Amino acid sequence: MKATTLEQTLTTEDAARILCCSPTTLATKRCRGGGPKYVKNGAQVVYLPSDIEAYLAENRRENTSQKPKK
Repeated sequence: MKATTLEQTLTTEDAARILCCSPTTLATKRCRGGGPKYVKNGAQVVYLPSDIEAYLAENRRENTSQKPKK
């Protein structure tokens, strides 16, 4: 059987610290959309580091007039 590697998960607080926002902001984005992908396991919400990295890459801008990707 081939072994798989699972990523270490991040709590909402950890993800918020990385993204320089509050945990409440992430909760709002989970509800309204526009935030990073997340995993919900019962009542617990966790983020994968690769999803945080992808979210940051998708939201990179070169100038202030550049439109966000949808």
